Amino acid sequence: MTGNSQYKLKNGERQTAQLLMNRKQLPHHRRKSGRHPLKRLPQVRWGPVIFLSLMVLLGSIQRHELPIYAQGSPDPRWTRFTQQSDRLASNNVWSILVDEGALWFGTDNGVSRFDGTWTTYPSLGENAQTNAEGLPDLGHFTPNGLTLALARDPENGHVWAGTDTGSVARWDGDTWHLVAQFRSPVHVLVAFGGRLWVGTDQGLYSVANGNEATPATALGEQPIYAALAADDVLWLGALDGLWQYRQGEWRQIASDQPYFSAGVYALWIDNLGRIYAGTPFGLVWGWSFGSNWHLVETLDELSKPALVQALAGDFQGDVWAATDGAGAVVYDPRQDTTRAYGITGDPNLTTRFVRDVAVDQDGSVWFATPAGVFRYQKQMWFNDEQGSSLDDPLNYINDLLVARDGTLWIATGGAGVRHKVGVTSRDRVFGPEDGVPSSVLTLAEDSQGGIWIGTFEGVRRFDGEAWQEPIAAEALPAPVIASLLNEGDSMWIGTVAGLVHYDVVTGEYTPVSELAGHSIEAMALDSMGRLWLGTRGDGIFLRQSNGSWRQFLYDPNDPDSLPGNFIEGSGLAPDPKVDGGMWAIVSQQGLVHWDGQRWSLADPSNQLPSNLLWTVYTDPVDGSLWIGSEAGVSHFDGLTWGTFNTQDGLLSPIIYAIVRTEEGGYWMGGRTGLSYYRPDHTPPWIRIGLLTGNYQRAANGELQITLGDDLIVNFTAGDLQTPVEKLKILYRETGPQHFYDWREIAGDFLQVNFQETGEHLLEFWARDQSFNYSAIATQRITVIPPPQRVNVPLLGPVEREIFQTLLILGAVALLGAGYVSLEIIQNRRRSAEAVSRGYNPYISGEPVRRDDMFFGRRELVQRIVDTLHNNSIMIHGERRIGKTTLLYYLVNVLRDVDDPEYWFVPIYIDLEGTPQEEFFHLLMEEIAHGIAALPEAEEELMPTLNALRYLTTPASAYTDRDFNRDLREVIELLQGYAQRHHPGKQLRLILLMDEMDVMSRYDHLIQQQLRRIFMREFAATVGAVVAGIQISKEWERVESPWYNLFNEIALEPFSREQAIELLVEPVRGYYTYDPAAIEFILDKSEGRPFRIQQYGLEAVNHMLAAGRRRIRLEDAEAAHEHIQNNTSPLPQPPGSGPETATPPDTGAQPNGVQGTEAQSDHARS
Repeated sequence: MTGNSQYKLKNGERQTAQLLMNRKQLPHHRRKSGRHPLKRLPQVRWGPVIFLSLMVLLGSIQRHELPIYAQGSPDPRWTRFTQQSDRLASNNVWSILVDEGALWFGTDNGVSRFDGTWTTYPSLGENAQTNAEGLPDLGHFTPNGLTLALARDPENGHVWAGTDTGSVARWDGDTWHLVAQFRSPVHVLVAFGGRLWVGTDQGLYSVANGNEATPATALGEQPIYAALAADDVLWLGALDGLWQYRQGEWRQIASDQPYFSAGVYALWIDNLGRIYAGTPFGLVWGWSFGSNWHLVETLDELSKPALVQALAGDFQGDVWAATDGAGAVVYDPRQDTTRAYGITGDPNLTTRFVRDVAVDQDGSVWFATPAGVFRYQKQMWFNDEQGSSLDDPLNYINDLLVARDGTLWIATGGAGVRHKVGVTSRDRVFGPEDGVPSSVLTLAEDSQGGIWIGTFEGVRRFDGEAWQEPIAAEALPAPVIASLLNEGDSMWIGTVAGLVHYDVVTGEYTPVSELAGHSIEAMALDSMGRLWLGTRGDGIFLRQSNGSWRQFLYDPNDPDSLPGNFIEGSGLAPDPKVDGGMWAIVSQQGLVHWDGQRWSLADPSNQLPSNLLWTVYTDPVDGSLWIGSEAGVSHFDGLTWGTFNTQDGLLSPIIYAIVRTEEGGYWMGGRTGLSYYRPDHTPPWIRIGLLTGNYQRAANGELQITLGDDLIVNFTAGDLQTPVEKLKILYRETGPQHFYDWREIAGDFLQVNFQETGEHLLEFWARDQSFNYSAIATQRITVIPPPQRVNVPLLGPVEREIFQTLLILGAVALLGAGYVSLEIIQNRRRSAEAVSRGYNPYISGEPVRRDDMFFGRRELVQRIVDTLHNNSIMIHGERRIGKTTLLYYLVNVLRDVDDPEYWFVPIYIDLEGTPQEEFFHLLMEEIAHGIAALPEAEEELMPTLNALRYLTTPASAYTDRDFNRDLREVIELLQGYAQRHHPGKQLRLILLMDEMDVMSRYDHLIQQQLRRIFMREFAATVGAVVAGIQISKEWERVESPWYNLFNEIALEPFSREQAIELLVEPVRGYYTYDPAAIEFILDKSEGRPFRIQQYGLEAVNHMLAAGRRRIRLEDAEAAHEHIQNNTSPLPQPPGSGPETATPPDTGAQPNGVQGTEAQSDHARS
């Protein structure tokens, strides 16, 4: 059950059939339903259960209204959405929420949103990152588990989701946030009284303004399955029955009611105040102010009660029940009848297990099932099929009339006249026994409220009690009546041999002599009150203001004449948008239009699906045109065309009559049935997407394109009820000197070629099948003239700017050639000096501290910096993989980064060898030393730093409390410093803690104290990057204080490209490698940075000893032998080696090198 203020949780296919059978084993067909694995059976009071079992058994025998099982051919009003054909997160759907202009669906793999197109937010899986509070940072992911509950906060539009893992998350329109974690499954969520109420397997909780959850102790720790907010009352369904919360007081309702003895799993209240409850015995209803409760059975195919686990009411007052095994059961409280969908053989709802049901704002019914999402457009289409088949004469519809009292009169071809009071009400049929001929051709209502019918045997009139014959058939020009039209107190009677005028007040009738012999097929009054007559073979007659008749006939020499003389069926309808305008159906020509001056074809682009048209009808409210044809119903609003056929829900493919009701719906009848169509009122949407083409953005953000160039504008549109492929997309272009009309687009993009400079406006519009139009999406673009060109020999025409650029580049090229020649000479001299001095840039056994000597992991560093805004990082990897070097480099990057929101203060801390009693003292000591290095620290910071407790407290006596006090003063100090030197930025103190493995040997209390610092007290300002070897294995355990606190990054060996960069860049400009040497070192080093350095160091030493500048394979092999034998360094020139080697002083420095750690992860000085 969903809605703006009422939400429903269900627990899947719950194990409730066991209430009425042996508890040890479910029947085979029940055990396959896939019900929730965590749900425990309710503690049943068996006395009431036995009593109810007997009642259900007797009821199944005595009940007069048995369920009607939907079977037969597929109904086009049903649509199924799946993971495979759509973008549903999973076919295993558990919950539904109706939002404004969209629906949300909870699945076992995340949450999906549908607004005409699908957007999916998958479950978090292994993508977990944590926020400052230590909770998973969800982003566009949802919590893991089954999303059993969805709710909407009516105050801010936020969407809430609850899972079987106890998680509650909030969608704020951009991001999911995990806001609470419970110990048991969340069954229901509801916003009520400014709070979020959470029903779990262990009781009810309320959450206000992000505070901790408060239990509702009055209900105990029992499961809460359903919740419903109605006005100032919160209704709850619990294991022990029905509860009500009003004005701070809890009260159990009907505690002695046996129907509630096994729990209430769903709730709904209709607009009359009846409350409906879903129970294991079926649907139970009663008045919220009364004490009598009634059972409506929901029986499965074995006539066993099926649990009702969700409820929703539709616009007609029917109540839909989602059941565990009996499909979807709809209950009509007016008739006390039920109908079941989803029973075996149903081609529409193809599963018996329905977990949730909801009715959207347009009246469509949605179902969550293990087989996907189903939609039933019940409100939009109602098909009124009479008799045993569509061939029954009751279904042959010739004409329709909505009388002034709102009731519907139906002229049939063989079964007389039908009279329908309501859309779904049973008809009253008038036939020969009532004085009505079997075949009725046309209908009209006179000024006295009398209903007229035209037949093959003259006319009849119904005065409310009986049918009479106001004019004898013999007195008419012919007994066959083709058309009727009321005008004031006049009734015009069109026969196949002339026209008769009848005065309703006096009862006098007069044949119109001018029309004698003409077959009057159609009649209409235009906007000027003039009478038009359509004939068979004699064109159209118009009665003019002076009483004379003007005849329109086909003239082959006049292109403005009527295109033909045969007017089909009910082929006249006024056009109220044009004074005196008229629509007409001309045989073999189709739809034509009179605009007051000339006749023209009204469908030049062939939008109508058939040229065989039967009726035209002008909407009395908006003046739009409806056309019934051999291929359905078409609609034209003056701008666009649309068509309905049997694939959309229409019962008869051939339509003879159309009429509008007072509520805005339309009856459409034809050869094989009658349909009622209610247009939905939710507009579609359209958004402009990617732009492609040779365009650019000016400095002011203006979009510019050169005259004559193409621009491709991609767009996306959607609608809740209309499939994307049936939306109409329109566009128009406005330029400086032109304004185009709206034009339709086929496809999902528009290619435009602008032929005029200046500002242009592109507008896009979407229209659904109900003729709702979206808001207009716009794109402005400025078209600029093409650049001037200059003829250049050999090149031809070249843009003036490019020509000028070529001149400049030519001059630069001359200078460059001289510079390159000079560089070649200097490189050769530099290489010779490097060899003579024994220059070797590689480093082994020591981390790198210089930025220009860092290679291979710059993308990883950027990822870490982006993450540190709101999270902490854990870096782990094998020994000597480069962790310390990475931390050194991070310190420099964070110190220099120009972030628009944060000012980072990085502090490097080496924990190796630190005893736990000195841990907090070391932290503060390093923090203070790092801050003291800030610019102008001597005057602004040192007075406060010199007064910190750590300076006067022995290291072993310095506790977490001392650290908290000092850290608080440091943060206040830095925040003041930031306001002066980095205004508008938020402080972010980042502790880069190396050798974090030592903490695994600390007492858990120390670890918890540090975690509290990160998570609670200083979460917004303090972050960390910790590095170690085994910390990922130690800290990923649930019992670890560090569990789920850090974003984990595994430092892997270098890729091939990174390894080549580390090997080649340090010697670029001095030495070169043979490809074979590179491949040999890559193979042997296995991507380990420290090994690459070792091979590079020893290979260069071997090369230098040979007096060369090129590193060969033999040098790499010699390095390998040395490393394997762990012998003393190879012979090298005096003064060479990592400790003393420096590059020749040539004014150029080599690119740096990635450093590595020694056996203890890095060397100590």
